Amino acid sequence: MADGTSTVEVGRFPQGKYVDALRWLPPVAAFDRLVATALYDADSGTSSVQVHTLTPADAHFHYPPRLELQTTWTSPARISKLKVASSSQKAIIAAASSGCLCFLVADPLQVSLEAEGCLGLGTSSSYISGMDLQASSSDCECICVGEDGKINLVKLAEGQMHHTCVTDNRGLISYTAARWASPTEFVTAGLGFTLQWWDHRKPGAPVSQSPNKW
Repeated sequence: MADGTSTVEVGRFPQGKYVDALRWLPPVAAFDRLVATALYDADSGTSSVQVHTLTPADAHFHYPPRLELQTTWTSPARISKLKVASSSQKAIIAAASSGCLCFLVADPLQVSLEAEGCLGLGTSSSYISGMDLQASSSDCECICVGEDGKINLVKLAEGQMHHTCVTDNRGLISYTAARWASPTEFVTAGLGFTLQWWDHRKPGAPVSQSPNKW
């Protein structure tokens, strides 16, 4: 504004459910705002991913901001993590608390949200506590870690899911976070131990780790 101050407009959209995660989707057009949300209904015990369109407020016509539901996909369990590919694929990856990883594809033009595939990565106690995604124009790769000590690499290419277990610490180490560092390398972290650097071309053990303890 001219006097150097600014205002923040807040729009409230009650959902009636727990909002476990929220991510922006790549826009279809320049003025589109698409939002993917992971919702949990405590009354029914069901979880879902929903895609909404967000219409900003229009001060000239006195229109408030609007959030409109476009499509819904029901999850097999409560969603612990939600990621969106930064590409035109509009791929959504949902990690369920049961250890199941699902790749979804959103098509706002067709008002659809479909699962390309779901993959169970362990037992019902294999809570996925951290994951990161890298995507190209043709495929997606997801690295995910869990409280059970497993590090899993899942790749979606041409509609097929390919799974590799990089390492399995059998619960001796609990991982809480993972991030890609390059197309082949990633970093993991957890409680009570160092940052670890991995190369998925050399599975079984980290290639390097920080000397500092948390």
